[in-house]
Amino acid sequence: MHVPQRAFTLAELLVTLGVLSLLASLAAHGLSNARVKSRELGSMSNIRQHGVLVQAYSQSNRDLPPVLFRPEVALYPDGPWQTVEVEGEPVRGSWFENARRYHVLLDRDAVSGIAFDPSRPSHLRVHYRRTGTCDYSIALTFYASRDFWNRWTQSGVSQFVPQRLTSVSFPSQKGFMRQSVVYTIAAFPEGCGACCGHNEPSAVLWADGSATHEAQSALRPGEPNFYHYGNLAPPTYWSSGVPIDATKDGVFGRDK
Repeated sequence: MHVPQRAFTLAELLVTLGVLSLLASLAAHGLSNARVKSRELGSMSNIRQHGVLVQAYSQSNRDLPPVLFRPEVALYPDGPWQTVEVEGEPVRGSWFENARRYHVLLDRDAVSGIAFDPSRPSHLRVHYRRTGTCDYSIALTFYASRDFWNRWTQSGVSQFVPQRLTSVSFPSQKGFMRQSVVYTIAAFPEGCGACCGHNEPSAVLWADGSATHEAQSALRPGEPNFYHYGNLAPPTYWSSGVPIDATKDGVFGRDK
């Protein structure tokens, strides 16, 4: 007896394809979420490691953050910027570039390197950790006095003074380091500033040692820095500064 073979109907085929498509979409979404989570954890791990190195350096540096450059005003790109010598190689920058270029001082043999002393010559020899431009910056508030981070009391170079790492008033609410560049924005494959706009979460290390992933632009607005505003037009008294980097009241203020 011949039993006729049953074929898929068009409706059944379409349903099957729809289910497979849905499963593939869910799998891709799950994989994407896993990648995002992995990237978050990696960024927070990296910034914690940088924080540990800076803390270790400060213990031999009078509880102060690393300093390469003298306290002088230099506006990018016109300068005049300073050049210091690190293991025979020039490192160029200005006072607030200390926050980004600190990594050249963090070799384990350099923890007794430079203690802040404005009378020292500009050419300094310390061990150079060749890591390239750092994607994690120390908050600029650690490089100027409390009065400098109030737009009504800024007076310039006399307030360019590094602050003790243990002097923070609200450790769980004051950003110590921040991720300065993110690479997850499709329109900026070469990297984009993490501080402003885009609402792209990035790593923040707080002064109590905890790390979180934050949309930095959503944190408390800072105070405009009239003495280091890069190649943009000078801010006005009605402008807001960069969160974490320009916290009102400096290390005594809050970013949350």
